Amino acid sequence: MTNLIAFGTSAEARKYFKHKSYETFQFVLEYYKLDDKSLEKMDLDELKESKIRIRELFLNQEFLQTHQLHFDRDIHYTVREDDSVVGFKFTIFHQLKKPHDYIMKRITELEQTQSVKSIEKLVEEINDSDLKERFEDQINELKEANKRLEDELSSIGEKKVLFAEEIEFSKHRTEMMEKKYNIFLKFLDKESVASIVGAILLLLMGISLIIMMFYKINPIQIVQSAFLLILGYFFGHSKNNK
Repeated sequence: MTNLIAFGTSAEARKYFKHKSYETFQFVLEYYKLDDKSLEKMDLDELKESKIRIRELFLNQEFLQTHQLHFDRDIHYTVREDDSVVGFKFTIFHQLKKPHDYIMKRITELEQTQSVKSIEKLVEEINDSDLKERFEDQINELKEANKRLEDELSSIGEKKVLFAEEIEFSKHRTEMMEKKYNIFLKFLDKESVASIVGAILLLLMGISLIIMMFYKINPIQIVQSAFLLILGYFFGHSKNNK
């Protein structure tokens, strides 16, 4: 039997299982050579091949469905707080976004570097010193503009990942609440409600009559009548079910 992990809050549980999911999915990325170490060693052509490979994985529904992890409350973990969160689901889809963004960024960097080097080589062949200096200034401005653009794209990419994770968490929480609501509606079937309420009233009235008999108090007629009426309902209900 699996030992349950105890947490103080659902937020703590989600943080823990998110990290565990990241570690698990990391092995999958390593298998497809989409982990950080593999990507950092790739040249431009290899990165372009990886771009095709990762897009194929994005579109592969079987792959995405296979690489999902579910962690259910009271099965995998427990929390002390009382809330509506009954579990978490993590998919490899969002973890694929990081290598995808890195590949796109790295391809752009290498292509721009190649372009800049080609221009620099042409500038070196220019004999006019004034013209050569102006070209060099333009190249330096281009490099700075590229650096600023890379920083902005990196910041946007991080925000997109965080936003996507929040959407996934909200969606999962909504699904869990909807399931609990449907279960609650099924439980609150009009027949079961009548049976539950009747059983409670029958129990209370039975206890009252026993106490009255013990203290030799004459029971109120309406209590006796109600007790017999509810008792008759249950007998009739049981007969109809048979």
